[in-house]
Amino acid sequence: MRQGASLTDVYAKAQLPQDDAASETTMAELLADYVDLKRPVEMGFSRRVAQSVGDMAMGAGLPQSVCEQLMRAALMYRLGQVSVSNAVLNAATVLPPTEREEVRLIPYWTERMLHSAPAFDEERRLASFAFERLDGSGFYRGAKAAIIPMSSRILQVAIIVTSQRYDGQPETAIHARLHNQVQAGQLDAQAVACVRSGERRSQSQAPKPLMHLAAREQQVLEQLSRGHSNKVIARQLGLSPKTVGTYVENLYRKLEVSSRAAAVLRAMDLGLLAIS
Repeated sequence: MRQGASLTDVYAKAQLPQDDAASETTMAELLADYVDLKRPVEMGFSRRVAQSVGDMAMGAGLPQSVCEQLMRAALMYRLGQVSVSNAVLNAATVLPPTEREEVRLIPYWTERMLHSAPAFDEERRLASFAFERLDGSGFYRGAKAAIIPMSSRILQVAIIVTSQRYDGQPETAIHARLHNQVQAGQLDAQAVACVRSGERRSQSQAPKPLMHLAAREQQVLEQLSRGHSNKVIARQLGLSPKTVGTYVENLYRKLEVSSRAAAVLRAMDLGLLAIS
């Protein structure tokens, strides 16, 4: 999609009319799923971030309205990605300055696009600070602590934690990164404490899955959630691609879906995948 695409364009691509009667959260979820399609390997990632943010915020005792706004902001904070080419988003090498600037403008385009959706005014404001840092080293504004709201500071921490876990980073490394960024004046210590406290409480209250999967099925499902092909999953788990294919078909049958992306989203809804 071209740079500067409007939210109307995204609504049209997502087949969601602007006067849709669905709730604001449902609209945000549909937009998030559409954005994730830019990089199929990340399908479901925006929902993971949103669920993590919601769990952390509720566990920390924040008001329900604030929790809901944070979740919607987390669903849409990458909306501006639709204005960046797939070649840039999927680049395997260090980006040159001009293309790096395209990435840094993602929150700018997110804010611009959400201007046409008044119902998301507060979410737009929170999401626009998602990549800022308290010392002014973030983007796109280079904003400093004085103008970054507390809710956005919590969102920043939750995004880092969820992204690092999604990439398979150990908890010790995640903790060290948060500590270092607090010490460097980039992240808010209170926001980090809020996220950590919320995590502990939400984990202790987490519901049990509504469906049981065999151990191998669960392993294959977790690999699917990372966007891996059958060949990669086979190599990771020491199985043959044909055996992996059988497990995938079994998952489709149990989850009553017909695609990998749908399987991941359905598994998240059922509590079969950790939203982290």
